[in-house]
Amino acid sequence: MTPRGRFNLMMGLLVLAAVALGTWRWRQQAHDASAMSSQIAAHAAQTAKGNEEMNRFGGAREERAPPFSAPASTAPMPPWGEPLGPNLDAVRRRADAGDARAACRIGAEASLCNLARAPTAATTPGHDSATGQSRPGNADLSNYCEGIDDDLRGRAAAYLRKAAMAGNTDAMLRYASGPFYPASPQPPDAPGYLHDPAFSDWYADALPMALRALHAGNPLAAQLLASAYADDLGLFDARVADDPVQAYAYNLLLSYLRAGAPPSPGVLDARQRAQAEQQAQKLYRESFGSQPVKGGVPASFILSPAPDSSPRPCE
Repeated sequence: MTPRGRFNLMMGLLVLAAVALGTWRWRQQAHDASAMSSQIAAHAAQTAKGNEEMNRFGGAREERAPPFSAPASTAPMPPWGEPLGPNLDAVRRRADAGDARAACRIGAEASLCNLARAPTAATTPGHDSATGQSRPGNADLSNYCEGIDDDLRGRAAAYLRKAAMAGNTDAMLRYASGPFYPASPQPPDAPGYLHDPAFSDWYADALPMALRALHAGNPLAAQLLASAYADDLGLFDARVADDPVQAYAYNLLLSYLRAGAPPSPGVLDARQRAQAEQQAQKLYRESFGSQPVKGGVPASFILSPAPDSSPRPCE
């Protein structure tokens, strides 16, 4: 074989090897992509199944919370609406010792202080875009910041979660609604709390917590859930996938609790309406004894209670 022939043969072998290597890598990448797609599909199916079970009343819906426990103390709390001030350390010690009402009080006031300092806070009553809740102006909330430092404000969610896990229904709703606030008014900074370890706990616990409060007979939970299934205005709303059947069911429940006219079913078909009506009637019967709420249910979920509200926050 001539030198020219040997050169051509070597070049041909190199080309064949390159083609073979390229084919192998393409097949390997296709296999990896297929495997990844299968994993994503399986994860999505598992998530969808979990959400379906979560949304089905009476289904297998075991929360991640430990069993409820009784408050560690029955001693009265300082009056609501007044700064904890010199009582702060004592209330915090009770909270750290397992007193659900004390943990709720610390978490609620720290959360209200966060809301007062949020860049979206207004000086007049309005709608808070961070939480999707109606709220008074920050001038009404600044008193809650007395004695509360940055460290304690950062633990608002943790204290509310502790109280909620212990069975305090007011804390359940405050925690489920999402006690996280952006540190800057600019949208790029708004998701900063997504990196907070407490946020992953909230993401997993929020919906079960709201449902637990509902089954405990708290009518505000119905308002929170009705809004969450209908839109994405706040953190909890964004956490819960929109579902017109669920939204109608909870709005129908609210009409029972308010002894008012039923809502419009919108575009729901007969089967979907029947499903929602059955769910609403079951909740109304089993969680509220088929009785309207005395005094009615507010038109929106209010995070900040009035000083003369009844029942008192965290009680």
